[in-house]
Amino acid sequence: MMSTLAMIALAACANAVSVADQSAAVEFVKMEGLMAAAFTPFNSTDVRQVNYNAVEGQAKWLAQTGVMHVLVAGTTGESVKLTIEERQQLAEEWMRHGPALGIKIYVHVGCDALDNARQLAAHAEHIGATGIVQMPGSYFRPQTVDQLLAELKYVMAAAPSLAGYYYHIPSMSLSGPTKSGFKMTDLIAANEADGHGPVIPNFAGIKFTDYDLMQLNLAHQANGGKYDMVFGRDEILMGALTFGIKGAVGSTYNYIGTQMNQLIDAVNKGDFDSARKIQTMCDHVVLDLLQNPNWSNYNVGKVIGSMISGVELGPPRLPSIPMPEAEKAALRKALQDMGLLPATQA
Repeated sequence: MMSTLAMIALAACANAVSVADQSAAVEFVKMEGLMAAAFTPFNSTDVRQVNYNAVEGQAKWLAQTGVMHVLVAGTTGESVKLTIEERQQLAEEWMRHGPALGIKIYVHVGCDALDNARQLAAHAEHIGATGIVQMPGSYFRPQTVDQLLAELKYVMAAAPSLAGYYYHIPSMSLSGPTKSGFKMTDLIAANEADGHGPVIPNFAGIKFTDYDLMQLNLAHQANGGKYDMVFGRDEILMGALTFGIKGAVGSTYNYIGTQMNQLIDAVNKGDFDSARKIQTMCDHVVLDLLQNPNWSNYNVGKVIGSMISGVELGPPRLPSIPMPEAEKAALRKALQDMGLLPATQA
C-alpha cells in the first residue's frame, strides 16, 4: 500500500501540471497581528530528538499572549536542521493544537532540493495549513529575479489553494546580486509582468525580514497594495507599522507577545510615547541579550522562551551549543532586571 507521504509527493507533481496554465489570482485574507516564528523543541539528548509533546504548551502560551499566528520551522525553528519527516510531523502537531485555540498555522517549506520543498508544500495543504512560506535555495542560490520567480512558481504550484509567501531574509539567504538581496518591488513586478494575470496565482505576499523600510513601503504600495507584506524585524516594528503594515512575524513574539501587541495597539491609537517605550524594551532584548557577543555560542532566544513561557524548549541543534547553567543564571538576572521575569523566580 502506498504511504501517506508518497501520496502527498505524487499530489505535488500532479498539482504542478494542473496549475501550470492558471492565470487568475487567488484571493487571500491578509495576515494581521503577530506571528510567532516558533522554536522547535528538542529533548536534551545527544541526538536532539524533536519533542513534539511540547507543542501543545507552546500553542496555549501563545494564545494566552494574543499571538494568533505561527510560522512552523522557520529560521527560529532551526528549519534546515530538521529532516523532511520531522518538519512534516512538527507541522501536523501544530495543526493538532493551534487551530483549536484560534491560531493560524503557516509552514515554512524552503529546501535546497526543490522537490523536497514541493513535498512540504503539498503536505501543508493536505493538513489544512493557512499558508506556506518559502526561503530560496541556500547553496545554489538564485542570482536573478527570473530565477527566483521560477523557483517560487515550481514550489508554490504544489499547494495551489494556500497563500504563498516569499521568505525575504537576505542576511541569511544571501540570494541576489548583492548582499542586500533582491528588491521586492522587482519580484512583484516580475510576477505581474505576464499581462494575463500573475505568474504565480497563489503568490500572496512577502515575509520581509530586512531593515530597508523604504523597500518595505514601496513593496507595500505596489500594485495598489495587493501583496501582503509581513514584517520580520521585531526591533523596528514600530517603524513598519507607521507605513501601514498590519502583520509581523518574529522570534521575540514567542515570549514578549503581550507587550508587542500593546505596542501595536498604542501605534493604532496614536500613543507613540507608549509605543516607543515598548519598542525600546524589545530593542534591549535584541541588542543586550540575543546579540550579546559573550553568548554567541548559544541560542539565547530559545532559553528566554523557556524561562518566560514556562514551556521547556530544550537545547538547540548544532552548531549552536547548550547554554551553561552559570550563563543561564546571568540571563535570568538580566530578564528580572528588565521586568520580564519575577525577581523571586528560581
